[in-house]
Amino acid sequence: MIENLLGLKKMLKRNNFIIKYEEEFDLKILDNVYKKVKEFFNVKSDFLIRIIICSTKEDFIFYTGIDDPQEWMIGRAIISSNTLVVYSPTAIEKYTKKTRDDFEGLLAHELSH
Repeated sequence: MIENLLGLKKMLKRNNFIIKYEEEFDLKILDNVYKKVKEFFNVKSDFLIRIIICSTKEDFIFYTGIDDPQEWMIGRAIISSNTLVVYSPTAIEKYTKKTRDDFEGLLAHELSH
């Protein structure tokens, strides 16, 4: 079980992001969403943001600390550490009522925190 909880194998630093993930995703989505959120809130400076993209419900529980995430819950912002925890596009469809098409909106929502 511990191997699965800590199973996010890939990590990269990109611009002001540190991203931990297992499932590949289009980094251009993150860049575009971040740009739109910055423009909307008129943010001029960049700061470090950690993003954990979970492929399993167990990883989501581990990183968010939520024991039993509801089917509508697809992400969480942990403001104190500038960390976003979100389901991967595939996991969104597997563990929630949402679809993979909601991934971009999910990132925008969580970045807005």
